[in-house]
Amino acid sequence: MRALDESGDAHRRSELLKAGVPERALARAVAAGRVLRVAPGTYALPSAPRDVTLARKFRAQVGCISACDHWGLPLWGRDAGTHLLVPRNRSASRRDKHDLANVTVHRTAAFSGENLWAPLAEAIAQASRCTSPLQQLVLIDAALHQGFLLPADLRCLRIRDARRREWLQRMASNSAESPLEAVTRAVLVMSGFVVQEQVRVRGVVRVDLVVEHAVAVEADGWQYHQGRDAFERDRARDRAMLVTKLPVMRFTSRELRGDLAEVAAQVAAVVNRAPHRNLESRLAWALRK
Repeated sequence: MRALDESGDAHRRSELLKAGVPERALARAVAAGRVLRVAPGTYALPSAPRDVTLARKFRAQVGCISACDHWGLPLWGRDAGTHLLVPRNRSASRRDKHDLANVTVHRTAAFSGENLWAPLAEAIAQASRCTSPLQQLVLIDAALHQGFLLPADLRCLRIRDARRREWLQRMASNSAESPLEAVTRAVLVMSGFVVQEQVRVRGVVRVDLVVEHAVAVEADGWQYHQGRDAFERDRARDRAMLVTKLPVMRFTSRELRGDLAEVAAQVAAVVNRAPHRNLESRLAWALRK
């Protein structure tokens, strides 16, 4: 089916007929297994992504964190469902219960069915409904670092929660090269520490963070740091840092996905400064969806 092959996804029957696909050809393709009838009036290639198939079935637009994922932004934890945008007044009462179990439906008065995927900036704003402030900050930092957003764009993000909007604008940075770095920096800034990002140190290319001008903090993801070359590179960096008299603290993904207050406490012990007295409540808010 050329109409499906060229788009590589799924379409409504009316769209295929409008594109010139004969009904007999469509029926033969279904019978041969080259095209799947995924719902009444909806057809897809076997290789079609689930998000696309569900969007066609619901006559919806893929949005929120599903669209963020599509645009290449890293997600700091997510559910397995697909997030779809539909008009506010559309009923879902006739939808299959299995389909409804696999989607999160966002109803909006500003629905636009012209594009399958919500624009990146809108998807990031929509994510405020389904993410914690910290998770949304990871998306924004990645978009800034990759050049998808400019700092000035943050003022235009339509985020209704004023506290969250102001916090994101204040905390956002284009320096973080990974979600781990974004989370580490956020925790240390919320702790009240002076934090410098991507600092070049004599004898070392650069370090992720320098805290209180007293310790270098590195966020180590297993995927990037596994293997002999990475192991040796990290040890060489640590030896070079000793020459600068700047000790290095390394935190793993598991630690950063665990007790963030403990991460702050360990850094505090090294810089000899107590974290902010309201850190626990700050973290509770930043982690709450």
